Amino acid sequence: MKRYALDQRSFFNVTLSTSFKECNGRGYPCAFVQVLSFQFCNSENLSQALSVPLEGSPNSSVYDGVIISSQRALQAVKSYRASRSDEERWKGFWGGRDVIFYVVGETTAKLTLEVFGVPLERLIVGISASALAPRVVERERERGRRENREGRRLLYLCGNIRRDELPNHLKQEGIPFDELCVYETHKMEGEVLFPWEQHNSTQHEDSGGASASASEGVLRFDWICFFSPSGVKVVYKNMKRRKEMIGGGVGGGSSSLFPADGRIKLAAIGKTTAAAMEKKAMRADVIAEKPNAVSLIGAIAVYEKEITT
Repeated sequence: MKRYALDQRSFFNVTLSTSFKECNGRGYPCAFVQVLSFQFCNSENLSQALSVPLEGSPNSSVYDGVIISSQRALQAVKSYRASRSDEERWKGFWGGRDVIFYVVGETTAKLTLEVFGVPLERLIVGISASALAPRVVERERERGRRENREGRRLLYLCGNIRRDELPNHLKQEGIPFDELCVYETHKMEGEVLFPWEQHNSTQHEDSGGASASASEGVLRFDWICFFSPSGVKVVYKNMKRRKEMIGGGVGGGSSSLFPADGRIKLAAIGKTTAAAMEKKAMRADVIAEKPNAVSLIGAIAVYEKEITT
């Protein structure tokens, strides 16, 4: 039975439970180590940007397209919507307008259909922000030529530490958009402790939702999975500091940061996270083809099958 330690617990239970379910379904119990926290912000601005006009009111303030770069950005919309009681009118409005939704990742796409109630044909999906950017430009130019009108603007919903590739590409290509930060990412206070480092008094949450201490001898980990560049930075900084404190230094790849028995492998949720790991001398043994738990666990299973045959 293999165990997997993941670099961050999602702020949203739906993501956490999905990851647990996928790991358990493949026979891989896991423990989540929380290194990041998330907080929604600018809810008033979000409300104004996505407000549904009253009957007979002009629609000039409504955007012609919405870019959603992450699940958390969409969860910010869901949080804003949770206090509203006009669900039918909301979905009727967005479903009835020619608004294109540009999203990163299949999971985000499914949630977009759920939250906004738009038909599938008005969804443009990219596997990453950099892959989505040229598709936004192509589609918006096509719409501009077809409809022959100026003043089209997009709403870009993102976090406080979003990457630059997508907005920079839109600016370079002359695509007008308004950027709105709807959530903030922060590192957790204190040290990051992996389960194998924890003492009797320190608990973690395992895949069954129960707490167990490392001293009980039930925790052996084969993989560490990273879900974001931010998580990589926090983990690296903590591990580096502890290595330096005991005189071990840092360098020479992942073996200098993690138990040196050669058993622990590293996995990344996508190429961007893998690149962040590489910069910290932590080479990913596995990179998920798509940025979701299903693809990540599948890639790990394929890797293990290949090295055992």
